[in-house]
Amino acid sequence: MQQLEDDDELAYSVDEGLDKPHEQKGDGRPSWMRTLNNSASTWLNLLPKSLQTLRRTVDNIKDPLYRYFEREVNSGAKLLQDV
Repeated sequence: MQQLEDDDELAYSVDEGLDKPHEQKGDGRPSWMRTLNNSASTWLNLLPKSLQTLRRTVDNIKDPLYRYFEREVNSGAKLLQDV
């Protein structure tokens, strides 16, 4: 029972909030939002500016694996342009 009373005293301590002002940035965003912004900016800087597409030849076009991979590379290049 004493432990619960001690917890209540800690939770409702008047002195705790008066000495230190709450730490905030000037933009008013929560810390998780600032962290996400920093991470997204870093990820965007790591992306290449463009992606070179594959060259088609008569021999390559006969290979189904090449055709699949070519579609994937072209889709990735289009997505990279959007980002």
